[in-house]
Amino acid sequence: MTKQDQETFIKDVLKGFNEGILEKVPHLPETWDGFEIREYMLSFFKQHWVWTSMKGKRLRSFRNELIVNSKL
Repeated sequence: MTKQDQETFIKDVLKGFNEGILEKVPHLPETWDGFEIREYMLSFFKQHWVWTSMKGKRLRSFRNELIVNSKL
């Protein structure tokens, strides 16, 4: 992907996430604070935007990049 493609992809995913999660706000328990809401956001993201996990060589390469690239 080009840098522009990457930026567009990230913006599209985040826009969909923002719209989807904000629709749920009226249904969140009033007793929830930042801890529960963060956990809910993580769960919501995994449920709606993570289709499959990376495996094998691609996953190892990804994890290595996170270790060696201090800007990530």
